[in-house]
Amino acid sequence: MEPNYEKDLRELNKLERFQAFVIRFITKIGKWLHFLLPFMLIGITLLAILAFVDLVIISTRLIGIFFGILALYTLNSIILYLGAARTKKLLEARLEFERMRGRPIDALDGFDELTHHVKKVITLLKVTAILSIIATLLFAAMVLLRLIELGYAAIGFTLFALGLALLIKSLNLNIYDVNGLKDFYKPTNHQIFLDNLFSNVVSNHIDPITLLRWNDYILGISEILNPAFIKKVKSLEKGERPITFAIEKILYLYYLRSQGVLEEERFLAELKEVIKIELKTFDVDKGLLIDGKWYFSRKDISSLFEYIKEHNPGIFKIIDRLQIELRDNIEMFSQD
Repeated sequence: MEPNYEKDLRELNKLERFQAFVIRFITKIGKWLHFLLPFMLIGITLLAILAFVDLVIISTRLIGIFFGILALYTLNSIILYLGAARTKKLLEARLEFERMRGRPIDALDGFDELTHHVKKVITLLKVTAILSIIATLLFAAMVLLRLIELGYAAIGFTLFALGLALLIKSLNLNIYDVNGLKDFYKPTNHQIFLDNLFSNVVSNHIDPITLLRWNDYILGISEILNPAFIKKVKSLEKGERPITFAIEKILYLYYLRSQGVLEEERFLAELKEVIKIELKTFDVDKGLLIDGKWYFSRKDISSLFEYIKEHNPGIFKIIDRLQIELRDNIEMFSQD
């Protein structure tokens, strides 16, 4: 990493961590609160409107519960807005950072489609949050001012916000994860001829932001190759780059392990022949350390395989057929 970019990278990583925290809260808790709390508020308000509960009674007996729900709903709405705002800021910051490094992401295939869908969700989240906050103010005013008429407006804004929330395609705005924006991106290219099966297929199915990390991953792996592996490739494959064969074998080994074909001990032994797995910059489970963060972990690669299988199942049918042929010849394959 160039010294001039270290400060920018630290700021970017800080922004990513905060955005990751907010998005995880929204996807795991916030979205459920957004659908549950409004109905509780609407229920109490309808009781008052239908004269089953007097506003005076609400203010004396249920005031704590009502305003507790209201406060939680307001806080959740603010977090929704923060999630949208931070996602937009992070996307712009990542774009600017990569551009400074000479890697304009917006020039990559599929980036326009990706940002279009992401920005649509960001806009819906912001509008939903604003409407929800307006609704909470109306609910509060209804009780404090004893104006039951404000309840109608509050219910209207709340239902409108709920309706917009249903239009949101996905809340998985995981810019920080490997292929974390897969819900907003569909592969645009499917090569007919694949020179390097695994690496070509992976690069064709990941979103543009992850593609840059994939390139960094390949570069990082090339720096930790086992010298014996490099020597072997150069002696058997004149003019070929060792990293090309290394990536193919690494991905194939991860695939065999995920399918239960290889035991863990054999998997590690095979992997050790390709790269120096004992280095601090690489971890079999965490992946490769890139710009201070771990990428392409065992879980990430398995998820990528599942994603590829969903969009291009024929690839793995071919691999599985080859696997049948090679099932009793893994030792011979590892020596090729």
